[in-house]
Amino acid sequence: MAIEFTDVMDIISPESGVFGFLSSPSNTTCTDADTWYPITGAFSNKFIGDFSFDTDHILYSGSLDREFEIDGHVATKGDGNNITVHFGVFLNGSIEAGSVIGTFMKVAGEAFNTSGTSVVSLETGDEIQLVVMSDVAGAEITMEHLTVTIRPFLR
Repeated sequence: MAIEFTDVMDIISPESGVFGFLSSPSNTTCTDADTWYPITGAFSNKFIGDFSFDTDHILYSGSLDREFEIDGHVATKGDGNNITVHFGVFLNGSIEAGSVIGTFMKVAGEAFNTSGTSVVSLETGDEIQLVVMSDVAGAEITMEHLTVTIRPFLR
């Protein structure tokens, strides 16, 4: 039995992706509780192939519609006690299902580590943005360390 590929380059050329990290700690204030806010800070990024940075989001310009795995790792602190914080991925301005991860920060100023993986389907012109949400209005969330990797999800 022979295996046929309709688009061999889609299978053997995964040279498209992003590695990004915060170059120093950054603070994002969640003015309203249970509302998503873009993660602020100075990101250092390495773009390969079909990705670029556009103002406040990552832009996918590839000609193939395909799925990508997004891996994120963050060490974060809150400015108060008993804060539940969630991180996620916005796709074209809306939270992507399956991208939300969270943690309960019991003690102010203590670092909590959170990691997560999601798979998103991207089309030409799609925009990705990393976001954070707190259940406490006015909470200042400090990202001590944050890394993100976007790479083709092999089917």
